[in-house]
This record gives sequence, C-alpha cells and structure tokens, in this order.
Amino acid sequence: MQPIVPDLALGLLALGTRRRLPRLLLAALLGMALGGICTLLTAELAPSMATGVLLHLPFIHPRGVAEADAYLRSHGMARGFLHQPWSGIPFKVWAVDAGTRRLDPWSVVPWFVAGRTLRIAAVTSVAAGCAALLGRARLLRAGFPVIAILALALFAVGFVQIVVA
Repeated sequence: MQPIVPDLALGLLALGTRRRLPRLLLAALLGMALGGICTLLTAELAPSMATGVLLHLPFIHPRGVAEADAYLRSHGMARGFLHQPWSGIPFKVWAVDAGTRRLDPWSVVPWFVAGRTLRIAAVTSVAAGCAALLGRARLLRAGFPVIAILALALFAVGFVQIVVA
C-alpha cells in the first residue's frame, strides 16, 4: 500500500484541467478531512491497534513517531498540526499520536484541516500558475509528457529527501 499524496495528484491535474481544478481541490480537501477524522477516532477508540498498524505502513519510522510526539508535547496541538504538513512526517503519525493521547477531536480537526489545506492549496496554486504560464507560451500541450515526468521526478527527489531520509 503506497500513500497517495494529494498535492502531487492535484499538481499534475492542474497541468491539464484548470477549469475543473476547484472541484478537484475541494474533493481532495474533503477526502483529507474525512480520512483524518477516521484516523484520529480509530486511534482514540483502539490505540494499541492503531499504533501497531501505523508502524507497519510505508514511510513510517520510529524516529518520525518520536519527533511528532515530542513536537506536539512541547509546542501544543494547534502549532503541531499547523507544522505537520511542512514537517515531512506523514499526517497519520500525528493523528495516531493525538488519538492515543485522547486529545479532543473537536479541537484537533480544525487545526489539521487548516494546516493541510494551506499546503495542498499552495502546491496546487503554484502548479496551476505554472500551467497557465506554460499554456500561454504554448509549451504545455507540446511538452506535457516531459513536464509531467519532470514534475514527478522533482517531487520524488523532494519526497525521498524529506520523508525517507
């Protein structure tokens, strides 16, 4: 099971379908919110099971689990969930930590939705802006495969540097 990173998917879709991008962005944000709520509640209801499953997922490392827990404890929930999307530590680590510590879901959800929405919207907006510029220069249609492959390669390099390292 490999994670689907909404930023990457929306960034690639922004290259080809800017008219439908707002609906796709909204759908991704709603899916992210529902998935986050499910992860948080599962961790609260079955903490040992959630932690056990978490440690067997791709790109989850004990170091990241410890870092997320330490950050939430030292900086608080609001700052922690605003920091999470930029931390390189997958969201599910933070959600399971918050759920197992039984942090109030009504307090957690707005912060993780805000933090993740900011990153997803920022990445998607940059991709859409680049697509608009390339479209005006007529480079998008002719070079779409090359642009998509370069975007995937850049994402992969950044992903490996941040998450896997």
